[in-house]
Amino acid sequence: MAMIVVVLGTVLLSALGASLVMVTSSEAMAANNFRRAQESLYAADAALERALDDVRSASSWDRLIDGSLQSSFIDGLPSGTRTLTDGSTIDLGRWLNLLNCRKPTPCSAADLSTVSAERPWGSNNPIWRLYAYGPLPALLGSDAVDSSYYGLVVVADNPARLPGVLWLRSEAVGPGGTHRVVEMTVTRQDGSRGSALSWRRVP
Repeated sequence: MAMIVVVLGTVLLSALGASLVMVTSSEAMAANNFRRAQESLYAADAALERALDDVRSASSWDRLIDGSLQSSFIDGLPSGTRTLTDGSTIDLGRWLNLLNCRKPTPCSAADLSTVSAERPWGSNNPIWRLYAYGPLPALLGSDAVDSSYYGLVVVADNPARLPGVLWLRSEAVGPGGTHRVVEMTVTRQDGSRGSALSWRRVP
């Protein structure tokens, strides 16, 4: 009987120990995921704010909308593959195609005007143009920013084609596929440049 009691006690203590390890591990994972989510949000905000500096100084937003003018925050041609700090990669062209027509290959005119839940405006669907992109540590041109995220900012005309209204979308991509998106609408009012109207965060 004594042996049985000892064995049962050992099994019970082992189960309690395993439960404590699992709870601790789960809490650590949850805390790490929360930290990554917050960091990706801050990274997307930072990339957007950096791009806005150049948007405000642009004399004409038409060149932003047609893709002929880019931000000074870029790390090469707006195409090709970029390698993140964890060794994963992002293909700028593929990423932009998925954003515009939900497929990795180049979008046709018919693809761009296809009506969907995310793009219900048909021929007035926004055509996103890559405007600013680069690793977050390059934001200030130094190592002052300690971040493992890569920022991408795209611009497009508004679906209503209202004059002086511009859409911006910022996405931060980081280790383990972590990413966050921030969208913003900016407008010119009374001749001023880049006056923010609203923020809309996408989960």
